[in-house]
Amino acid sequence: MEFFNKFKGFFAQLSFVYGLNRVEEGNFRAIVCIPNVPTIERRHTHDSYGSIFQDISHVLSSLSVDDIISFFKSILFEDLIKNTIKAKFINLITSFKSIFKNLAEFIRSPLKTLSTLKSWFFDFVQQVKNKWNSLTKKEKHIFIIRALTFVVTASLGAYFGVQIPDKDITWFGIGSHRNFFTHSVGPALLVEFIYRAFRRLLYGFKERLPAHRVNYWSESIVHVDNCLKSLVLGFYAGITFHLGKDLFFDGSQSIRGPGFNTFVKNTYIDDNLYLGLQTILSTPSFESFKGNLP
Repeated sequence: MEFFNKFKGFFAQLSFVYGLNRVEEGNFRAIVCIPNVPTIERRHTHDSYGSIFQDISHVLSSLSVDDIISFFKSILFEDLIKNTIKAKFINLITSFKSIFKNLAEFIRSPLKTLSTLKSWFFDFVQQVKNKWNSLTKKEKHIFIIRALTFVVTASLGAYFGVQIPDKDITWFGIGSHRNFFTHSVGPALLVEFIYRAFRRLLYGFKERLPAHRVNYWSESIVHVDNCLKSLVLGFYAGITFHLGKDLFFDGSQSIRGPGFNTFVKNTYIDDNLYLGLQTILSTPSFESFKGNLP
């Protein structure tokens, strides 16, 4: 039980940091019992870890073979193909259209475009100020905590993302540096797919809980989901930074893979084009995480 008590304290603090997302008449709502924080409403203090294991047992016992097959179909066709790969390329096309449209407008009328951009920026700043001033003191605390938590979790994801491309040296040797997979959007897509599959598992677990236990889990699941989402976005950003650094600052090198040391011999144009495309594809997209989620 000592291990579970330590885990409870850690998870409680994690949920507190990211999860103060509801304010009702001045009351902070948190999902778990937060030790040594008197302003937090303590809930479910009567629940034991036995109840948690009973919930898990209840959900597992309710599963059929068809449910398991349906789950794997969902993570394959929806989470992998539709929500990860397809959504990434749709967002890429949309971004290119927006970039070319704005670039064309800038070329036609640069001063008007700059004036519009300036006006948009100051309007945005004013909206942020007005929103901030409309918040209560406790709501401001919530906003600051959530913003800091996003920065911390996204930074952690970015740290791992920056490391991944050069792992080809560790995994395959210096002769395989600039591996075609590690220097691509592939690792980020894989991490996003794992996140989406785990998210589907979390919310599927919630749907099968007994009605009187849903509230005990629901907010905690949302908090974990938000933290993982920030990690994935940070991971994308880390990959993008590393590939961009390789493309613009570290000099041209051949892209390598199993059985080949470059795409086209005696030139680096193809290698740089590949690296540039992968840098664009790895750009984190907040739009990818807004819809099409279970």
